[in-house]
Amino acid sequence: RNSRVFNLYDELRGIIKNVYVSDCIADRVSAENTYKNAWLNPENVKLESFKAVIIAVSHDEYLNMNFDQIPLVFDIKNAFPERDYLKI
Repeated sequence: RNSRVFNLYDELRGIIKNVYVSDCIADRVSAENTYKNAWLNPENVKLESFKAVIIAVSHDEYLNMNFDQIPLVFDIKNAFPERDYLKI
């Protein structure tokens, strides 16, 4: 899949130690091969363990999640226009 998320992931890996990727509609096997240990199964994501999140997709599964307990949230798809998340 041609995605800018991979480019963003690659850039962040150069400056941040722990970068993870999750996508509820991605092919799991392909994503695990691409992102290796950085791939998180969406069903196993524990939001309270993150200091920052970048919302780069607007899938219903993520729209139903509450990101309010995370100190820094970037909403680059404007998936949550009613929230006070950082917009890029």
